[in-house]
Amino acid sequence: MKAIFISAFVNPFTAILLILAIVSTFTDMIFPYFSLFSSRPENFTCATVIIIVTMIMLSGLLRFVQEYRSGNATTKLLAMIKTTCTVTRNGQEKDIDLNDVVVGDIVHLSAGNMIPADLRILENTDLFVNRSELTGESRPVEKSAADETPKDQITDYENIALMGSNVISGRGLGLVIEVGSDTMFGSMARAVAKEKVTTNFTKGVNSVSWVLIRFMMVMVPLVFLINGLTKHDCLETFLFGISTAVGLTPEMLPMIVTTCLTKGAIAMSRLDCYWNIDGQADDRVLRHAFLNSYFQTGYKNVMDKAIIAKAEDTESHPELQDLENDYVKIDEIPFDFKRRRLSIVVKDPNGKRQMVTKGAVEEMLSVCSYAETKTGIQLLNDALQKQVKATVDRLNDKGFRVLILAQKTDPAPIDVLSAKNEKDIVLMGYLAFLDPPKESTGRALKALLEHGVTTKILTGDNDKVTATVCQEVGRSVACF
Repeated sequence: MKAIFISAFVNPFTAILLILAIVSTFTDMIFPYFSLFSSRPENFTCATVIIIVTMIMLSGLLRFVQEYRSGNATTKLLAMIKTTCTVTRNGQEKDIDLNDVVVGDIVHLSAGNMIPADLRILENTDLFVNRSELTGESRPVEKSAADETPKDQITDYENIALMGSNVISGRGLGLVIEVGSDTMFGSMARAVAKEKVTTNFTKGVNSVSWVLIRFMMVMVPLVFLINGLTKHDCLETFLFGISTAVGLTPEMLPMIVTTCLTKGAIAMSRLDCYWNIDGQADDRVLRHAFLNSYFQTGYKNVMDKAIIAKAEDTESHPELQDLENDYVKIDEIPFDFKRRRLSIVVKDPNGKRQMVTKGAVEEMLSVCSYAETKTGIQLLNDALQKQVKATVDRLNDKGFRVLILAQKTDPAPIDVLSAKNEKDIVLMGYLAFLDPPKESTGRALKALLEHGVTTKILTGDNDKVTATVCQEVGRSVACF
């Protein structure tokens, strides 16, 4: 609690107010009181100092209270979550809390179970675990009690299952050999927890605060110099410069907060193109893309959020506001990594049912038989397919990630709708997203190179997008 209280008062903006309070103490209280620099002792006032100190205390206390309350709320929420596992202890099988597992327990494993500690596998039947949180591997690995071959790393042992992974399929038994902070996952957690993570909002506030400090350091001496040349009164000029700084601080507060809050919104607005087949911006394409992204029940990725944000922009698309209230979701064919597409069936106020599908280019072209062009709906022949691929290549060359959007009127009834019904769809257009590399990427790669580290790229993007991003990063590296 003491650390939270102190950290609540440690930030650049508090430093600005503290400096102003110190200066005001001298100019409004100490100097007038001793009449050293002023012939008018009646100018003594402590109002400014009291106001600034009150602002510092209120700001720090409010921050402390909020962080303390949020911490307590998190603790209470975590206390409400009971995650259990089945163990055999002293010959008896029982369900216990994950935190109560001790060395020597025999843990029963089945599909969906979290592995509560580092285990040595005793029995296994088609036992596969997902350990992506530990090693980054996306594919599950098989665990076997029979493996006794020495390995270089603990993660390579097939008869060892580590805390932090979970069972994908099969079943088995495991003997607990390490628990809590003594596990591999615990050691990783300790390393990560050594330094408090600074949120993007805090980084933004601190960044803009330092800009404000530098601006004040330039402006106050400039005002002092210009005003001093005209009035020839150093004290009055100095006080005027300080007053300017005092007045500047609250005026800049809305800008600081607004700047920090809008950074996330700007970063999310990556949907740059919503084109029809003829390569023209088309609100109808955006409308259908919104319905697909909004009504899906799965995880909404950055592209889905960008589509929703674009459609909900009241200035650019007032006609699309409250669109979700005009449609009713009927059914859904969820996304999977084999089909690489997602379909949503909706019904409009007139009772018309429509399936809206978006997905990767090649997978979408394989199920589209028609295309909407400026001349109407026509067969998706070889010439149109070449046109589509050429447009996608052109967007990829500029660094855009591209999805294809399509629709189908009156799809199969709800009780028989499946991925098999994603055929003979009408291609509507393209959704293009720009995800530029971070500004710090070039510096990071340059630093790695200087330390003899060779960088390799693993990406889900195609070769054209990857090449464009690499060129952008390469240009930023060349600038240093």
